[in-house]
This record gives sequence, structure tokens and C-alpha cells, in this order.
Amino acid sequence: MRSEYKSFKEITRISSGTHFLDSGGESGRHWQRPLPPDHVYLWSVGENDLYASIPLHEHLDTFLNLSKKWNKILDDAEEDGRELFWVQECADFLVENYGYKIDSRPDNTYNNKNDLSQDFQWCVLVPEGENTHGEWYYHAENALVLIQVHTGADIRGGYTPTFVCEFASDDESYTLGFMDVVVGWGISSGVDEDGNELSDREIEKLSERWQTGYSSSPTSKFNGDIESVIEAKENGNEAKVKLKSGETVVVCPYASFEYA
Repeated sequence: MRSEYKSFKEITRISSGTHFLDSGGESGRHWQRPLPPDHVYLWSVGENDLYASIPLHEHLDTFLNLSKKWNKILDDAEEDGRELFWVQECADFLVENYGYKIDSRPDNTYNNKNDLSQDFQWCVLVPEGENTHGEWYYHAENALVLIQVHTGADIRGGYTPTFVCEFASDDESYTLGFMDVVVGWGISSGVDEDGNELSDREIEKLSERWQTGYSSSPTSKFNGDIESVIEAKENGNEAKVKLKSGETVVVCPYASFEYA
């Protein structure tokens, strides 16, 4: 019963089963793996590149609250024989019976650039009478968010049931933060090629291109500036790198959920 779940930390490890044709092998599906760290973490460390990931459970638990009321409604309707597994099925049910309209059509994070540890399908509903003009993120107080997490191997299958959520806050920063699913990179300290400590202004200028909002793929910009990785550890959240411009800096990956 979906109404019994209290957090996405549980949901992101719901078993979605196995299939002999999927690519999960013995234990390669998300539901079979340990939860990732609760912070943005390095998942790949190369000689001259770094990649970090946003733990999906922390991202969703920060910006959304599971709705016991609406998930119980879906549970009860399923017990009465209604098929309510996929996002579209649940959206249609709520539109038909509870006066909502679809304001952001079902989509999958897999279809767009993201640094999430797992993908999910989602959709946003708002009350029928609200004139949002498709800008649901400015009308969060009455919005419902449908979430279906991918816990399998191949993206075509291996999903949890759909869960109904509400935004944790109607503050615009929460709705926009929910959609901010790429990692940015900041510099905590560094020296120039002569060993002189970098000023705040120099640090800001160096890392400007690596910020979320500057580029759709900050990590690509960041890796393009790396000459070599000096020190880094997988699952950590800090690394020391030498840049092609000569500076040696300590960098930290970050995501919007850490500042909400």
C-alpha cells in the first residue's frame, strides 16, 4: 500500500522485480544496491575528470511531502479494481474524479540532462479553475506532484507505483529547486601556479562556468578545465585538481537540495 510509505528513502529501494531480458544481472538494479550517501557525492574519479551524483531520495524528500490522503485514495481505488500504476493512469483518475487538470504532462528525467542517482517519471496537476498558463511552479500551494521512481535496470521497465506528493513549501525556490537536477562545482580553496592563495574574486571567476544556472551541464564545463585530478575518493564530496590555467584548487560538488 503506497499510503504506508513515509519517505523516498524507502521508496527508492522498492523492489521492482527482475526479468531475464533486462541488464541487471544478479544484483545490478537500483533496488538491490545500498542507498547512496545523503549528500552530493563523487561516483566516478578519472585521471582528468570527475563526476558527481545527486541522491534522489534526498532531492525528493527535500522538495516534496508524500500525501497520505491522496495516496490512500489511490490505494482504495485500486482495491475497487481501478488500474493505477503508471503516472498517466493516476493523473487521468484524479482529473476525472477530483477536479484537477494536468499542468505539466508526464515526463521522465531520463529524457533530459540530469545528475540524479536514479531517474523518475513525474507529472504536475493543479485545480481545474486555476489559470496557471502552464507555469505551475508559481502555483505550488495547490499543486499535486505525481512521482514514479525507476528502481530497476533498463529505463523501459522497473518502476515503483506512482505516489502523490505536495510541495514541501509554496516558496518559488522549492518548485524551481525541484527541477534543478544537475550538479554544480564550487571552490573551497586554492593557489595559483606560484603557490599564492587565491582571493575570493579569483575563486568566483574561476568557478563561474561550473555553476548551476550558467550552463545546462556544469560538469562538462568543469571537466573541460581540469588538467589532472590530484586527490579524490569515490563517494566523497571533495577533490583536489590542477586546472589547465595553472591553479590548484579544492572543489566540492553541490546541488540545490542542500541549500533549501
